[in-house]
Amino acid sequence: MAWSLVALAEATWLLAAPKPAPDVASVDVSQAMGSRAAGLYAEALGLAMEFKDKRIIVSCLEGLATLALWWGKTDETIRLLGATSALRETIPYPLGPHARGVVDCLIDSGRRALDDRAFTTDWSVGRALSLSLAVELAEETAAAIAARPRMD
Repeated sequence: MAWSLVALAEATWLLAAPKPAPDVASVDVSQAMGSRAAGLYAEALGLAMEFKDKRIIVSCLEGLATLALWWGKTDETIRLLGATSALRETIPYPLGPHARGVVDCLIDSGRRALDDRAFTTDWSVGRALSLSLAVELAEETAAAIAARPRMD
């Protein structure tokens, strides 16, 4: 069930992903779909915590990190990615080639958006988070995304 929610969240997010030169209607749809994807990730995260499935937890955290970046929440993005990096090492659950490319793009975007000190701090804070605190950050991020339109 949780994997199904993750897949649905990813599909929803793909539909919501920014398009070149969007019109007002497509921006509204993207924001609504992005908010829906955040809710699906949060729901899947709750189930994954209940069943203690760390691989689904990692997938949800990374999905929410992607949404957070698009919503202009760069600090949260880097903290969530720091947390997933540390969690992947403990499972172990290495990134596949496609996922590595996605995560590398997110990290590069975070580096460009933040100064070196802020990036390093956010990454370190994320890596130091306990599983429960990483999930709490993800849930707060999902709620914030669902509560407000994306800022362009």
